[in-house]
Amino acid sequence: MPLIGTVKFMNNKIYKETISWIIKYQFQIFGSLSFKEHISQSIRQKSFQHFWNRVDSRYFGSNRKNRIERICFNHVGYSNTNLHFHFLAKCPIFEDVQKFNEVLNLIWFEMKESGKYSKIELINDNIAVAKYVGHETYKLGTDTINTETSHLSH
Repeated sequence: MPLIGTVKFMNNKIYKETISWIIKYQFQIFGSLSFKEHISQSIRQKSFQHFWNRVDSRYFGSNRKNRIERICFNHVGYSNTNLHFHFLAKCPIFEDVQKFNEVLNLIWFEMKESGKYSKIELINDNIAVAKYVGHETYKLGTDTINTETSHLSH
C-alpha cells in the first residue's frame, strides 16, 4: 500500500475508534471555544487550562483529586492555523445539567481571551457530537485529544 494510502487508512481507523470511545461516555455538554484574534497558541492553551482550573475549583474547591469529567480536543480549522478547542463534559452528579451549562458559559465568557464564536450547550445527539469533535483526526491524528486538559476518572 502506498504511504499516502496507509496514512489515510490509519487516520480513518483512529477516527472510527475515537468516535466509538467517546460515545461510551454519554457526555451531556459540548463546548466550542474560540479566541479573540492575535492570541498566540501558547496563550490559548494556557487560557483553556485556566478555564478548566476555574471550573474544577468552582465545583470541588482546592481538592485536585476531583475534577469535572471531560475530553478536550484541539482543532485547527480549515486554515490549519486557527487553534481552538472543543470539549465534551459530564455534569457533576450533585448539579443540575442546565445550571452546569450556565456556569460553564459564565466562566468562559468572563475570560478576556474568549472569542465571540464560542458556544457551550447541552448535547442532543452524542453520535453527531462525537463525529464532529473527531473530524480533525485526519490532520492531527491522536494529537486531536488535548491530554493536558482532559480528565476521565476511569
